[in-house]
Amino acid sequence: MLSFFQEILPDWQTAASGVLVAMGTRFCNEVMDELLQKFQPGVLPHFFVVDTLAKLATANGWFDETHSFSHKLLCFHRLNKA
Repeated sequence: MLSFFQEILPDWQTAASGVLVAMGTRFCNEVMDELLQKFQPGVLPHFFVVDTLAKLATANGWFDETHSFSHKLLCFHRLNKA
């Protein structure tokens, strides 16, 4: 539901995003894997997929002033695929 439709439906997608972030505080790898599968070459990701990734990073303490979110996301993804 989060990215099934390309249009933005804030009520449903905000709720779905919140559920994923809440689940991601306990099952981070599984939620990250599902969200990263939504990224396809040459296709802009849905707003709420990116928003959920940012909220998941913040909820798990990945975001601070010394490292960019994208760098941590890339490093995390590489470590979990190894």
